[in-house]
Amino acid sequence: MDNVGHHDYLGGCRLMQGADRMFSDVQAVLFDLDGTLPDSAPDLGAAADKMRIDRGLPSIAIERYRPVLTDVAAWLGDFVAGLSATVLTFVAALVIGAIIIAHGTPAATFARDVLARLMGSRATGDRVAALSVATIRGVTNGVIGVAFIQALLMGVGFFVIGAPAAGLLALVVMLLGIVQVPAIIVGLPVMVYAFSTLPTTHAVIFAIWTTIAGLSDAVLKPLLLGRGLDVPMPVILIGVIGGMIAGGLVGLFVGPVVLGIAYELLIGWTRPPAPRA
Repeated sequence: MDNVGHHDYLGGCRLMQGADRMFSDVQAVLFDLDGTLPDSAPDLGAAADKMRIDRGLPSIAIERYRPVLTDVAAWLGDFVAGLSATVLTFVAALVIGAIIIAHGTPAATFARDVLARLMGSRATGDRVAALSVATIRGVTNGVIGVAFIQALLMGVGFFVIGAPAAGLLALVVMLLGIVQVPAIIVGLPVMVYAFSTLPTTHAVIFAIWTTIAGLSDAVLKPLLLGRGLDVPMPVILIGVIGGMIAGGLVGLFVGPVVLGIAYELLIGWTRPPAPRA
């Protein structure tokens, strides 16, 4: 047996050396299903077709599935390009914000001067500037802050019960909270996992904890989102959702500021003018 095992070992070594010499000149392997680079779709399709024939299934011509591959590749390219543009825009906004913060007082004075010229008076310009600052602070606390609190509370529950990928689930909860999607939808599958793997008492406690944490935004958001603002909270919330849909992460802050200023201007325009002395 030892002699046979020795020969098998030598044979395996020779096979590996032969494979190493065969592929020593290969620098890269490209798979390009939509044919924008080397057209590898026919070879891959022929291999898949042979597998179907060996299993008694009918052959499928490549013309039937090449458009599907092309559409998927185009969608994936557009998605990656859009995501990259959003991330770059957000990074650029952070850089600009850092520069403005480093020169906070002159920048604030300049912004008030510009708003005073645009609004026609210093008082109106200062009020719009204060509204913009308070709106951004409220969105930070009421949207990102609440999403972070929910992710922290639900993440603690995920870690306690030993849920798979607990950290990733907590991150998903935070991202969904930012885009105004109920975080409880992440907790429901984990509840099913808890009831299938944990004692009933522990699973019930986890379900109660997750439900409270997942629905806590209904209480926290009204308290934090419109705090210190004269603009009603629903107006800010609509601006957050619309801005997120239109402009991604940057629109999350731009949307409520624009809608809040528009609301203030509309209310000021509909009020009767003050009587002259």
